[in-house]
Amino acid sequence: FDKPAEIEFDDNYIYLEKENKRIELNKIIGIKKNLILYESQGIQSKLKLPNFHFMDKKWTELKERIKNKKH
Repeated sequence: FDKPAEIEFDDNYIYLEKENKRIELNKIIGIKKNLILYESQGIQSKLKLPNFHFMDKKWTELKERIKNKKH
């Protein structure tokens, strides 16, 4: 994926603005600042996110949803 300028998400998916693609939250392997590791069709993939200050609140909320999805 290209770096999206913004992301949206709900309890099940992360939605990427370009290409209308989505990533299932339960497919996420790991999450770090500006990087999401996930499994796609049995292959580990990366999603790099831009380092935008306005995303900080969303990033915190997204990490919490991913953490809660794994439990």
